Amino acid sequence: MRDIVGGDDFFMGVMGISTEELAAEVREMAGKFREDVESFYDAVAVDRGSIEACDRKGRIKHLPLITVRSAVLRLPAYRHRFYSPEEVSRIMTGMKKEAKRSPKKSVF
Repeated sequence: MRDIVGGDDFFMGVMGISTEELAAEVREMAGKFREDVESFYDAVAVDRGSIEACDRKGRIKHLPLITVRSAVLRLPAYRHRFYSPEEVSRIMTGMKKEAKRSPKKSVF
């Protein structure tokens, strides 16, 4: 199976903001997301960190709560080298894997 960037992955391009400012904004958005998403679940699920649900075959499964992870790739302006869409996708795929393993759920 090949890991790709797509599906439930979202992208945002920004200009005129430092990497540090952007990282702070992304952390704030992720924190707000975590707070808001907890309202979808009862207290037991939030404490447990998962919900119980039936799969397609009717078996009870424990599924993790919805989370968000972030990866920020800085592409400096005025570089002599241009990145192809494939190269950016390959780099972001690696960063996505790293963010999934990271306790902070972020890669900058």
